[in-house]
Amino acid sequence: MCIDVHKNIAKMLGMSEEQVKEAVEGVDSINCSDAEKELLKFCIRASRKDNYKMQERDIENIKALGYSDTQLIEAVAITGYFNYINTLSNVFGLGK
Repeated sequence: MCIDVHKNIAKMLGMSEEQVKEAVEGVDSINCSDAEKELLKFCIRASRKDNYKMQERDIENIKALGYSDTQLIEAVAITGYFNYINTLSNVFGLGK
């Protein structure tokens, strides 16, 4: 159910069927730069329960790809926001 809800939202936001397919297949299948893929992987890791294990070198590795502190804060904030929305949706069955 969750994947179908997210696929529909992605289409509503203008993603093509091909872009949705790439996203479902995983970060490495998405047609974007290597730096963008690494940022997506960083955000996925930041969204996990063990995100407290991330270290300064993880941040420095992403910054070495050209991302600023502001961009990283924004990326992690957006990731956290969507985790929050998913939690609300899951608890209250909003995707049904």
